[in-house]
Amino acid sequence: EDAFWCLVTLVQEVVPGYFSSGMLGAKLDQRVFSQLLREHLPAVGLHVAALAADDIIAAIMSSQWLLTLFVNVLPTRVTMELWDEVFSCVHRAPLFAACIALLEPNAEDILATTEMGEAIELLQKLGDTLLQTADGEDDNTKCDAFMSRVRELIAKDLSPARVDGLTARVRGKQRRPSDIRLPKAITDVAASTDV
Repeated sequence: EDAFWCLVTLVQEVVPGYFSSGMLGAKLDQRVFSQLLREHLPAVGLHVAALAADDIIAAIMSSQWLLTLFVNVLPTRVTMELWDEVFSCVHRAPLFAACIALLEPNAEDILATTEMGEAIELLQKLGDTLLQTADGEDDNTKCDAFMSRVRELIAKDLSPARVDGLTARVRGKQRRPSDIRLPKAITDVAASTDV
């Protein structure tokens, strides 16, 4: 029963609209992620935008990372610690913090990519870099540093209040026709055209 209520909290409170018809919450958070990328790692944001139109690389990565809540992206131990942060603040801010914390130490490698496919392939493997160790380095060192950076971002630049403010600005600035929810009475009426 506890697992059920955790799932309810996750879907309704942490990532609302991610798994509903139209996935409006996920689409909005793709745009929020693109904005965060431009703010926190401007060179990386500009580079991935230049490699493919319409922020498609950022959209692919944010959907892969956010929709899965980092399952099969990060080492299991790190994913569980990240989820602890998510449930602790009942917010998706830790997910955005994890995105930035994962990209920061790999910025030079990302900037070295020259085409969309190469960039996506590199980005898909970033979680594996937490398990790669230098000589004499403990396996947990990178994982611990990653989670420390996530917590630092949540405490400062990516607090739930800051993420909510950015989300509201992005929602207002980038309203698209697909974002508009029409009343049910209108959507239930069959489309007709005059010829």
